Order: sequence, then C-alpha cells, then structure tokens
Amino acid sequence: MTERGDLIDHLVDVRDVLESYKCCQIVPLDWYKTLSTATDLFSSLPGRAGFGVVPELVDQLTIILEHGIEDTPMALNAAAEQVASALRQNIIPGMPRPEDESWAFQGPNAS
Repeated sequence: MTERGDLIDHLVDVRDVLESYKCCQIVPLDWYKTLSTATDLFSSLPGRAGFGVVPELVDQLTIILEHGIEDTPMALNAAAEQVASALRQNIIPGMPRPEDESWAFQGPNAS
C-alpha cells in the first residue's frame, strides 16, 4: 500500500475508535492497538503536516494511550477534530464525501 493509502486507512481506524466512544461510549476491544499502531505510523511520517497530520495529533493520541480513552475527554475531542481535518485534506478521488447528496461511488459502471 502507498504511504498515503496507509495513512488514510489508519486515520479512518482512529476516527472509528474515537467517534465510537464520543458517540456511544463504546470502547472497541482493539482500541489500544489501533491507536498505538497509528501513533507509531504518524510519528514516523516525514513531512506529516503535508498529509494534514499535525504533531498535536500524535501528542493527543499519546495522552489517550497513557491515561485511557475514558479519562481523557479533552484529548479525545482534540484528536477527533484533528483526524477529521486530516481526512478532509486526504480525500480519495471518487470517494463519496459526507456532505454529498448521493453516496454512490463515481466511476465505471459494471453493467
């Protein structure tokens, strides 16, 4: 997978963990591994700000990992906002966006 594709996959995984807790107080069983793996990747990206991943995201995820997802509401909210911003900056061509009227994928028709 490409560096950008790998980044997007991890951003989506982190978003799913954070939003699951923010929305419904659900803590996925693999939350720690998901956030830890993503944090390692984000920390190792050269020029990560070019992908919309700011150093503060790594800082917020580190706080969540050290203190637990349930005990870090400020870090959780900050990280969720930063992930949403990074995902907006890394839109995949042809992928439906949340604000789109139709969520159908654009591209060749298989019919």
